[in-house]
Amino acid sequence: MAPVSAGTVPLHLFAADLYDVMMQRGKRKIYEDPEQFFALTFPTFNLRRLVRDVVLRLAGKNDKAVRQLELTYGGGKTHTLITLRHLVNDPARLPKLPAVEEFVQDIGERPPRCRVAALCFDKLDVEKGMEVISPAGKTRIIKRKSGKQRLLKICLRRFWKFPVKKTLEPLCSLTKC
Repeated sequence: MAPVSAGTVPLHLFAADLYDVMMQRGKRKIYEDPEQFFALTFPTFNLRRLVRDVVLRLAGKNDKAVRQLELTYGGGKTHTLITLRHLVNDPARLPKLPAVEEFVQDIGERPPRCRVAALCFDKLDVEKGMEVISPAGKTRIIKRKSGKQRLLKICLRRFWKFPVKKTLEPLCSLTKC
């Protein structure tokens, strides 16, 4: 690959897309492959703290469940979500890289293995549906014409067995779907 300074590297290679990472189609291997991703990730203080807090919450060792990120475009929101996805999706297979070790050291323990669900609303088409991968690894298209909120509930119930009423209604004010 040509160096960035040569101006020959397409900019789309640097645009992180959480949906592509979740679907693992090979569109952006630099983000999809944990080894490539962590080789180019610099664990800043704020990123390490946020990752630590979220991973400890997933491990049942932190009570703060809701995080609100107020960052501008390019502020690292998607990069943070991809970091979290890689750390907890299959922690036993994390690459032995300095960035990974920094995250693990800051967390204070190996991350727990967790099911990861990403609701990428920019990819959701109520008419065409959205392709998703279930925890069992099966690819399916979720399609309903009842609107995004109804589709979200169906997705969470069918694939990830979330307690939809207790989880979404208080957070999103979804009283009727």
